[in-house]
Amino acid sequence: MKVEYEDYEHLSPIPRLYGYAGATAAFLAFACLHSVVRRFAIPATITDQSGKWKWKNILVSWIHSVIVGGWVLSSFYYYPEVTQDLIAFHNLYCYGVVAFSTGYFVCDFIDIITNSQENAMWEVLLHHVAVLSIFIYNLTACRYIGYTNVALLVEVHSVSLHLRKMMQMAGVSFHNIIYRLNNIVNLIMFLGFRMLAIAWISLGMVWYNKRMSTFYIFLLSSTMFVMWVINLILFWRLIKSDILRNMRKHRSGVENGKNTRPPVTHGINDNNNKQSMQKAL
Repeated sequence: MKVEYEDYEHLSPIPRLYGYAGATAAFLAFACLHSVVRRFAIPATITDQSGKWKWKNILVSWIHSVIVGGWVLSSFYYYPEVTQDLIAFHNLYCYGVVAFSTGYFVCDFIDIITNSQENAMWEVLLHHVAVLSIFIYNLTACRYIGYTNVALLVEVHSVSLHLRKMMQMAGVSFHNIIYRLNNIVNLIMFLGFRMLAIAWISLGMVWYNKRMSTFYIFLLSSTMFVMWVINLILFWRLIKSDILRNMRKHRSGVENGKNTRPPVTHGINDNNNKQSMQKAL
């Protein structure tokens, strides 16, 4: 199928040194942030070392999501022409967010390995390997920057996803209005940003495959397969936890002639696989 698009193949590539320098600066910034969070931002309700590490790791991920989510939304707002050619269009602003996130993913990968969390967080490591293979290629080639910005739209959803987990770990009641509103927003944003981004890229592989090398199609197909599997499992777990379980408890409470109040600690002791899946982008 032939798809019309505005041709930006004439644009000069951004020097790859800019991308490497930006990724390195972001890596160092997040490494420093890890140290600061570990010393000053752990809630008193979390006392065990494993819980402290998880809190620190998720909080840093949340900060990354806030920054990148706002950055990538502003990219599409200020430079709408990026959607006219998601393969060849680029500028320093759109390129910069790719470099920034590359540095973060490398930092997070190393943080998981050095803290011996690879068994519990293997899904996150798989995600990071898949994402970094694409991001580093795109930074080096200065190509597919638009599609990489589309991929980073998932970070908009990750703001509410990470907030959900942090509230659980901090012991926020399941009945707390902020917690419940965040869960609703989380499910809406999952579809509106995370699944939209994955579907958009998958369709682009079909529409513009003639503009991609065989190697890149293989690389991207492998990455998108990982993304679809991880995110469909994550979505089912969110539906099961935040909708189906509540419906069962409500039905049980009605049948017993009373409302059943879930314990405040609900969700704090989620298994490691569920914890790691919530980190996936």
